[in-house]
Amino acid sequence: MTDGPDKLAVSDPAWQKAVAREAIIRPLILATRISRGDVASACRQLGLKRTRLYELVAKFRRKPVTSSLLDEKRGPEKGRRLLSADQEDVVRLAIEAIFCARERPTISAVHDQILRDCHQQNLRPPSWKAVKARVDQSDQRRLMKLREGAKAARQQFAPVVGHTRPNTRSRSFRSITPLSISSSLTRSAGNRFSDRG
Repeated sequence: MTDGPDKLAVSDPAWQKAVAREAIIRPLILATRISRGDVASACRQLGLKRTRLYELVAKFRRKPVTSSLLDEKRGPEKGRRLLSADQEDVVRLAIEAIFCARERPTISAVHDQILRDCHQQNLRPPSWKAVKARVDQSDQRRLMKLREGAKAARQQFAPVVGHTRPNTRSRSFRSITPLSISSSLTRSAGNRFSDRG
């Protein structure tokens, strides 16, 4: 497990940003007392809010190297599973037993069943969003076949064969060019003037 972002995998602009941060933050660390004016000046120079500056100062005090000032991506990595294997099994079984029924129950109904099952097994229940993500990642063709029937699944997921209807033509509409508009305006204006005279 790494302490922060890998400095070898960082792009040049991100590294230059960290170097610029170090040039401003290092003098703040070395000072015996940081004044409000110094903080305000550093915030303006770095384009940061005061709380973010204090976070970077604290990180740099713990580990005074440039790589500690690199931006980190917050939250878990994309695609990472946060549920345990037991929780995943409960979710999978509930989706197969409840969500795949012909009555087409909602994700909330599946989540309610998962809450009951997790409570019985003394597991921490997953969130509704986690259950929905598992449903969305399931084989959609199989789900539709079980919930709505084979015909509906075939119509939805079967490849479309190159079939066109006979006697279909693309319709083209005559466009009015600016010349024809201006000439019609000139004529109508000319007719008005000739009517008055």
